[in-house]
Amino acid sequence: MAEHAISCSQCGAPLQPSRFAHVAHCSHCGGTTFLDEDTVSAAPFREALVEWNSPLKHGFTSWLTLAGSHWSPGRRLATGDFSDVYEIRRARRPSENAILKVLRSKNDRARFDREWDALDQFWKALQESPDPTRARFPTLALRGEVTYGPYSGRNAAIYRHPNGRFFSADRLRRALPAGISPRSSIWVWRRLLESLSLMHALGMAHGAVLLRHILIETGEHGARLIGFNCLGRFGTELKPITEGDRDYYPANCDQLSAATDVVASARCMSQLLGGRADGSRMADHVPPALRELVERTAKSNSNRIDGVTAWNLRERLGELARATFGAPMFCPIAPPQ
Repeated sequence: MAEHAISCSQCGAPLQPSRFAHVAHCSHCGGTTFLDEDTVSAAPFREALVEWNSPLKHGFTSWLTLAGSHWSPGRRLATGDFSDVYEIRRARRPSENAILKVLRSKNDRARFDREWDALDQFWKALQESPDPTRARFPTLALRGEVTYGPYSGRNAAIYRHPNGRFFSADRLRRALPAGISPRSSIWVWRRLLESLSLMHALGMAHGAVLLRHILIETGEHGARLIGFNCLGRFGTELKPITEGDRDYYPANCDQLSAATDVVASARCMSQLLGGRADGSRMADHVPPALRELVERTAKSNSNRIDGVTAWNLRERLGELARATFGAPMFCPIAPPQ
């Protein structure tokens, strides 16, 4: 037999009417509530929900279905290590924008699922953190097999990403082999170190701070990390995605640590400044103080960098920027053509 909680129609306080009573008097406000035993069929509400969720009812002619929800696919954003990445939006009103990752080969299913599981672990650890940097990380929406429409039969996952237009640092490096403005490089590196600092405070390392996993926001001082397949607890085994990625890690490093990420971030910055991943051969226009800091951090071959954390390196960069360039100035990076 179903039980129903009854509340006062005037103040909302809980009521405890007699078993066969037709009215109940509230002891809190003195109001009278009439009890009606008539029931309402749920069928019309179910039918309305089905109609509301139908893409056709909202003017969509093409959509895919994942985990029972319908999404309209958009342009391809990138070709990842084992998945293709697309813009999508929910095929109904009100809609929402998201990111769709579609697995290319079933042989990579374990790695595909690992990214989801790692982010799930990260967000569980992050629940109590008030740090606003958390807004830079993708959140989990849906995953499973596409059951209708484009990519039908393939495994896919939907992530909610912060709004904005982004381009990859790898694309930027290829377009500007002589390097980006040193002044702009400061805020890019600081944004990365802020994200890494939050992860490190939770005892986790990104594990794959690579140029292709850095997104730079168009028209803003924004940069964030993607590619969380290697995310894990400190001390777990480091597993580079490809053999070529070894250039981003300390030579003697085989476990995830804060230093793993900090060194990799410096090696990315060296390349964005026209140099090599090891910190050498940066462009001539890089100021000596910045060159020395990037090179010293990038050349570390230890799983520890004594006295250096993501956050205090971020603070050191702020001091360096003020000493080298003066007062802060807005200098966003234009997307490469």
